[in-house]
Amino acid sequence: MIPNARIPLYQCLTLCLGAALSFPALSADNTALMGLLKVLRDKGTLSDAEYQALVQAAAGDQEKAEETGKAVAAVSDKVGTLEQNSKALAALSDNVDAMAWARKVRLTGDMRNRFEHISTDNQHDRSRARLRYRLGIIANPVEQIEVGAGLASGSADPRSTNQTFSDTFSSKSINLDYAYTQVSTPLGSGNAKAIAGKFKFGDYLWLSDDLLWDSDITPEGVSIDYAVDSELGKTFANAGVWVLGEFGNDSNDPYVVYGQLGQKFGADDLFATLAGTYYSFSDIRPGTTGGLRGGNIGTFSAGTNTDHRFDVVTLNAELGSKRLFGSDWTGSLFGSYVNNTDTSSNQDTGFSLGANLGKGPLSFKYLYGNLDANAFLDIFPDSDRFGGATDVRSHELEVAYKIHKNVTLSVDYYHNERKSLGTDQDLLQTDISVKF
Repeated sequence: MIPNARIPLYQCLTLCLGAALSFPALSADNTALMGLLKVLRDKGTLSDAEYQALVQAAAGDQEKAEETGKAVAAVSDKVGTLEQNSKALAALSDNVDAMAWARKVRLTGDMRNRFEHISTDNQHDRSRARLRYRLGIIANPVEQIEVGAGLASGSADPRSTNQTFSDTFSSKSINLDYAYTQVSTPLGSGNAKAIAGKFKFGDYLWLSDDLLWDSDITPEGVSIDYAVDSELGKTFANAGVWVLGEFGNDSNDPYVVYGQLGQKFGADDLFATLAGTYYSFSDIRPGTTGGLRGGNIGTFSAGTNTDHRFDVVTLNAELGSKRLFGSDWTGSLFGSYVNNTDTSSNQDTGFSLGANLGKGPLSFKYLYGNLDANAFLDIFPDSDRFGGATDVRSHELEVAYKIHKNVTLSVDYYHNERKSLGTDQDLLQTDISVKF
């Protein structure tokens, strides 16, 4: 190298700028670059003007490098924030999915504790404590489809979900109370629903009282409901086929086909419902005494039917007001009539007449029922009337008070009489019920 030889200016600029670009560390801390420029100036390679120009350029690169570093740091922070947001969004998505599932599924149920006293002619008085627990899960997996299932305490008896406190703290049974699939859809000017499985009566059979059907019964089979709203109120039609038994060694299984036509009315505070129903029972065989006991569906029979033929016509009605005489009291009158058109027995009719009265949390109910021996199958009527027997007349008076919207205290009293035997029975029940 020739001493004090001057390097062309463009080569020096190229060298310095190349160093600044090739070695980012120098851009971040340009001490070495500044020293190099000073050496070149001292050796005469750079003039003072060239030196000053390059120093200013290096200082500008340093500022740019610092700005770039700040930008990179900001981007890094944003990337970190995005990662955190991504994790938060993933958690939020999981929560949204869980909430969407929760909206499709709901729980329902109740718990009842009861003390009961029974006094029957020519029998020892009986007192017992009982419980009833029911839990249901209802799901709507897709629009217009509902799937439900429920568990309940009790036994195989279709008219009771009670468990009596006994057997030295023994465990109590839980059974499948209902399980069904329901489909609903608009149809014409109304709405249609169909249900299959084991289900509650619900909209598929309107009843004014429990003279013929105990409230614990959940029929098995298929039913349809069609309802149309109009200026008069709601017109509804129900029909179904319910299976009563199935036998592997016989193709003639017992079942019932029914159809119902009804009308609900409403005007101001007044309301009313009227419905007629026809039941056709098939392949029900007589027992050894001519009734159902010992027959093909007599497992839970009360043993009071004396015939096995049933084609039954019923009429149910209710008329009431949400404000009786302009007061805060609500009330209604209700009743039913039943006639078995197929039996050869003259014990073929029944009827009920009752009233509801309430104000705020307090309510009263009275019901008189009279049911001939062969007016209806003795497997289905309310079990609190002589164990669900036919050939019964009874009076029922109930007083209930809601101490909370989901908690009710009630006292229910029955005076029952077996008509053909002249035997009386008094039944007193005190309940505390909690719904959830």
